[in-house]
Order: sequence, then C-alpha cells, then structure tokens
Amino acid sequence: MRDTVYSYIQSLNLGTFSLTNEMPYDDNGVPLYIKNPKRIYIGRAQTTSEPIVRALNGLHISDTSTTMSVYFSTDAKQVPSNYDSLVGSLTLAKDVVAADVRTRTSNVATTYENDLLVTEVELTYTKLT
Repeated sequence: MRDTVYSYIQSLNLGTFSLTNEMPYDDNGVPLYIKNPKRIYIGRAQTTSEPIVRALNGLHISDTSTTMSVYFSTDAKQVPSNYDSLVGSLTLAKDVVAADVRTRTSNVATTYENDLLVTEVELTYTKLT
C-alpha cells in the first residue's frame, strides 16, 4: 500500500517539493521532515482491526483500517505558490488503493515548528475482513 501511494505522489507535479522513499523518523530526536523542508515523507502503514460480528461457528467479521501519514514542511513565512494544490493532490491519494476498500478518508493537519509550517496528510483505508 505504501508503494502505491508513493507511486501516485511520484506522478504528481511537485514543483519545488521532492519525494523521498526514506521513512520520516527522527535523526537525533528531530523528525526528518523538519530537518529537510520541502521533502515529502511517507510513514509506515499502521493497521487496526475492530470486530463487528462474532459468530459461534468461529466466523468473525471485522472492520480493518490501515492508516498512513504523509509529512512535509516548508518555510511558514514564504509558503510556495503550489502549496494548496499539492495538499489537495495529496488528499486524493486516498483514491489510489484497491477497490476492495469500503471507506477512504484523508485528513490534513498543520502545525508550526519554529519558522516551519508542518503538514501531515493522514490517509485511512477501511475494509471488511
């Protein structure tokens, strides 16, 4: 799933941003997306499963959700002109995963870290298993 999202982002017009296949995890306590502004990082997929129906014959139906986050940062004082279109395109990554997914959502959160605008796009895919 991460590879599918990576391929989708790679096909976008990223402008002044670049995509890396590195994980966004920290280097000496600082996340890489803070150390390297304008680089887009994709985290590992996290999966949770919540039972919906449990039958006596051992059949279980669950809602299985897979969540993945896309991170990047940019100078908060001089936000690139393509920032809004990039965020919009990243939220559409929810639509690139296989058809057996029942629910697809994307949420955008922004925070400030010193003089950087940090953006996280959280992609969630839910299916019955």
